[in-house]
Amino acid sequence: LTLTVTPVVDIADDNVTLDQDSSVTIDVLANDSFEGSPVITDVTTPSHGTVTLNADGTVTYTPNPGYTGNDSFSYTVTSPDGITETATVNIVVNPVNHAPTASNDTGIGLEDDVQTGNVLANDSDPDGDDLTVTGFSVNGENYTPGDSASIPGIGTFTLNSDGDYTFTPEPDYHGPVPEITVTVSDGEFSTTSTLTLTVTPVSDIANDNAVTDEDTAVIIDVLANDSFEGSPVITSTSTPSHGTVEINADGTVTYTPNPGYTGNDSFSYTVTSPDGITETATVNIVVNPVNHAPTASNDTGIGLEDDVQTGNVLANDRDPDGDELTVTGFTVNGENYTPGDNATIPGIGTFTLSSDGDYTFTPEPDYHGPVPEITVTVSDGEFSTTSTLTLTVTPVSDIANDNTVTDEDTAVIIDVLANDSFEGSPVITDVTTPSHGTVEINADGTVTYTPNPGYTGNDSFTYTVTSPDGITETATVNIVVNPVNHAP
Repeated sequence: LTLTVTPVVDIADDNVTLDQDSSVTIDVLANDSFEGSPVITDVTTPSHGTVTLNADGTVTYTPNPGYTGNDSFSYTVTSPDGITETATVNIVVNPVNHAPTASNDTGIGLEDDVQTGNVLANDSDPDGDDLTVTGFSVNGENYTPGDSASIPGIGTFTLNSDGDYTFTPEPDYHGPVPEITVTVSDGEFSTTSTLTLTVTPVSDIANDNAVTDEDTAVIIDVLANDSFEGSPVITSTSTPSHGTVEINADGTVTYTPNPGYTGNDSFSYTVTSPDGITETATVNIVVNPVNHAPTASNDTGIGLEDDVQTGNVLANDRDPDGDELTVTGFTVNGENYTPGDNATIPGIGTFTLSSDGDYTFTPEPDYHGPVPEITVTVSDGEFSTTSTLTLTVTPVSDIANDNTVTDEDTAVIIDVLANDSFEGSPVITDVTTPSHGTVEINADGTVTYTPNPGYTGNDSFTYTVTSPDGITETATVNIVVNPVNHAP
């Protein structure tokens, strides 16, 4: 006889409904059929809220703020004898309507000016519902949207359901307007806000325009084109973006542009009339650029005897305005030259300078020493300045490569100075090591080359000579080592 016990489900799904932004406690074990005292051992996290497991075996579900719609989570129950089962809690979060929030509004307009605005522009509804104006009251009188409310001696007010309003003051009226109470609705809930309008008196004031040069202050009589009654006073000015403003005792203002600034600038000034009326106007300023002289730096050049020296005298010059600089002339030994001329300096050399600043100096053969100072005139097209160019020619010592031949295993003494043309008594100060032998500097100014034992072929090394005036030059000695026959 074989007996089988089939399992049954001791746990059942749950369904619950709650409102937006509220919590619900769910007795999920109430519809389960475990024996003994089962325990909820686990809950999953819902997609749109949170779940808290309570000590009494219930769970509390809280939807995310503002969420509406379906959600779910699962919970696991363990019986006293260790059996675990899982079920699902299905949740519907119903939306709820929230009352709209209506903010108070203010409006300020000048005497004789129509004021317009919208009282719903700063209102909101938590649910995103469309808001409308369902009524308004002025001086205790109730009106429906679209009505015109006449306020004796003050003006006429109209407010539409979409929040747009128009207030037309009586001619010449200025002062407060009675507070207007507005009723705002989202279709279910209503709330109220207030609209406070003010009409300010006007005094005639006009904008001003002024022109000045770069780095130049200008005094502006801003009151000259205004039409206040009595004696108005400038009570304040704003700070311009590119300069400063000072109020003068005589009712004028002084504008000073920032150093080096050119372009447009502006500031506002406020005038108070004797009866306390204040108005503000704008002063628009054009700061015209002015040309500044360029800055030319002195130049130096050093070259060897018999070498042509080149350079550019404008390379280190600057113009504050970014203008292109050119050379307009130069002077050597008191003689004036124009760009492109050749200035011959007897016994020293020839100098040429172009308008673009490029120069060439060709020394006389074998000349070394200073060159007379050259004065260069630099221009930006309007202003000119001068700089100097100081050239120096340093002496050179002639040195030539050497060639020699020796036999295998035979040293050779080489008079490397014999074909050089140094002035005075030059000295060999250094030699490099040849690849296939050795070199020794001798006391008499010669060098001895010794090839490596058995080596034949080409080899070379360099030697450095220092002249009495400190000039050093390097040349190469090329060597051929011929093979010799050896007895058998």
